[in-house]
This record gives sequence, structure tokens and C-alpha cells, in this order.
Amino acid sequence: EVDDAEWERVLGVNASGTFYCMRAVLPAMIERGYGRIVNLASVAGKEGNPMAAAYSAAKAAVIGMTKALGKDLVGTGVLVNCIAPAVIQTPILDQLSQEHVDYMLARIPLGRLGEVDEVARLVCFLASEDMTFSTGATLQPSLLGVGFIVRFAHYVGHLRACRALVFRLVQRFDCVLKLCGGKSALFRSKS
Repeated sequence: EVDDAEWERVLGVNASGTFYCMRAVLPAMIERGYGRIVNLASVAGKEGNPMAAAYSAAKAAVIGMTKALGKDLVGTGVLVNCIAPAVIQTPILDQLSQEHVDYMLARIPLGRLGEVDEVARLVCFLASEDMTFSTGATLQPSLLGVGFIVRFAHYVGHLRACRALVFRLVQRFDCVLKLCGGKSALFRSKS
């Protein structure tokens, strides 16, 4: 069961938060003629997870916004892409039942949880100047495989700096979530 307050909170943090962040940064990016936005959704937004209707709906909204803005911004120099990872080894898993985690894990082709560093590498590539041909795309690391993500590490230089950036984004997001009274680390960032 999801009450109205929880529904509004989950959509507010994930869907509205993504919208407001993009709206805040886009004018400067368009004016410069260059920008990269990387939204983090979830495979739940593509597939829908049981017992997670609000989360699935919110992440589907992030994917939809990414696709729409990717098309709207063609020719501006601003690229908007999205990552929809499967289950990543983060503290949110402590809040889920083992049954729920097992359900999600059973649907991952590699049969294991993803690591934050694997997603960080893909975020860094999508946010880099090397990303020049993709906009409005949603990449799903669990289907791409670890090898695909690792190949992009050479594009972004030092992985340590990239990892530090992702962790700073997570920390900022956790602060926003606390302000919203949330308990879950419903991960979403922009770059």
C-alpha cells in the first residue's frame, strides 16, 4: 500500500526533482551551446517492479523526460541521456526484503548485483566531451554487461575523480532526500 504522502514524495524526489534540476541548468547550457545531462532512472522505470508502483512510475517519468528533452534539444549542443541500472549494491537494499532483492537479482543476466563504480564509469562517459552521438537514450547497464562499461573508463581519465564526483552527487541527493523526510536512497542525479 502506498498512501498519498508517499506517492507524492517518491514522485517529487525522482520525477519533479529531475525536472527542476534540468530546468535550472538548461538555459546556461543552451546559451553556451554545450552541455551534458545524465539522468539516473532504474530498470524499474522500464519494466515495473512489484511492490514498487510509485518508484517504477517515477523512474518511468525520468526516462520519458530524457527522451523528450533529447529530441527537443537537438541542434543546441546539449545532450540528454539516461541510465536505468538494475540492482546496485547500495544501502537501499537494507530496506528491502530478501524476497524482493532475489526477485530483482533473478532478472539480471549476469546474476549479480552491480557496483557503484560500474555505473560511475558510464555516467562519466555520458557526461564527457567524448559523448557526441547519443541523446534521448536510456542505457541499461545490466544488459550492457560489465565489459561494456569498463571499456569507457579510458575516455574519462582518472576513475578515482569520477568516483568522487558520483559519491558527491549521492551525498547531495541524500541531503535532499532527508529534507523531504525520506528513508530510501532513491538515487537520481544530473550532470
